Amino acid sequence: AIADSYPRSYEQIVKLRSLQEIQDFSDHHEVGADAVEDWRRRLEVAAPKSAIPLVTVRLAIARLAGDRVLEGRLLLDVGRRARKNGRFHIATNSLIRADNSFNLAKDVTTISDFSELRLERAKLHYRVGDSSLALRLLHLGEFESITAIESTDEAKAEAARRASSIFNMTDKSMNDDEALDLYIHAGMKSIKWMVDDGLK
Repeated sequence: AIADSYPRSYEQIVKLRSLQEIQDFSDHHEVGADAVEDWRRRLEVAAPKSAIPLVTVRLAIARLAGDRVLEGRLLLDVGRRARKNGRFHIATNSLIRADNSFNLAKDVTTISDFSELRLERAKLHYRVGDSSLALRLLHLGEFESITAIESTDEAKAEAARRASSIFNMTDKSMNDDEALDLYIHAGMKSIKWMVDDGLK
């Protein structure tokens, strides 16, 4: 009887937590950074089965708040978790929806969000056996060609050009120093994953 009652009790606790999150949004009409961090911590310790209703409620809150970036990040996390659990259809659908949310909020979505989405898509393609497409998604060009440029300004400009191409930036949304940092960060994360997973 105890073994049967624990899952039921846990499920009720999750429902109460979701109701509390809805009440918090109703009181403040926004989702602050502290609330998002609390969401993340709770989701990390939630049982996989309980994570689904939690995220569903949070997606509804994000939509009510008109926060497309938060919606995209939640969907990206759903896609990541689904990929890790081998639920590739759910992962694919979630990443497509995340991309749509980010693009609807393109003016406020960070380049880091697009970078994370691109990397997650590559990981998904790799998991389903399409390693060649995974590599194409991560293609940042040859690093050696940038290091061979003697002029620092020209190297930064080239990094900015590549970053604009990779992340589909049509406007001057960052300066060359920021583009260089982004290019290096994205490259290092991609290379680390490829090495760790034996992709290259």
